[in-house]
Amino acid sequence: MTSGQARFLNIHEYQSKGLLKEAGCKVEQGFPCNTIEEVEAALTKVKTEKKVIKSQILAGGRGMGTFKDGFKGGVHVCNNAADALAAAKHMLGNTLVTKQTGPAGQHVSKLYVTEAVTGIKRELYVAIVLDRKTCCPTFIGSAEGGMGIEELAHNHPDKIKKMLVNIHEGIDHDRCVAFAKDLGFSGETAEKAAEQFKSMYNLAKSKDCTMVEINPLVELENGEVMCIDAKLSFDDNAAFR
Repeated sequence: MTSGQARFLNIHEYQSKGLLKEAGCKVEQGFPCNTIEEVEAALTKVKTEKKVIKSQILAGGRGMGTFKDGFKGGVHVCNNAADALAAAKHMLGNTLVTKQTGPAGQHVSKLYVTEAVTGIKRELYVAIVLDRKTCCPTFIGSAEGGMGIEELAHNHPDKIKKMLVNIHEGIDHDRCVAFAKDLGFSGETAEKAAEQFKSMYNLAKSKDCTMVEINPLVELENGEVMCIDAKLSFDDNAAFR
């Protein structure tokens, strides 16, 4: 991570997921698509019966957004491939308006087709950012996943857990396990969560990230821990990477 001036270079979700997977994080199977033909091919590769179609734009609030033609939702969890293809035809090439795009919206030229993750036991929020006071990479986590972290920090600061990382010593496994337990993980699942945290840190360090945000990080009924939605920001000076 960089401690210099933080300007923000953002990338799409499918690109973030690719970097997370490369770093060792557990993510769902997914395929970026530019055409309906590519969507059809991707749907045959996704293993789960239910499929997820996600608009790829550089703005939040996609799921609650509305397209210019009135079609609602920039993210659709579909019961089968036929429903997923129908949704994709509405979304691709359309303009999506969300709370962050402004009234003009953003053109959807790419979709991300993924498997539907089932058996979710609980959702959490975990991010690694640069703490301005200490200039140290800092993990911020909450067991209240899916919520606005700013609102949660303001109304329920006791529910926010933090872990600072000494950049000279690097990430420590035992401290990651302790942080996982602070977030409600236990036993072998705490170990798996710790491995996700270590991978997040190594990604942030290697790619000069100013933020790696996972919302939600999920604990599954089978004990696995996965990164379901991700947002990565980078120092502009790292654009060449």
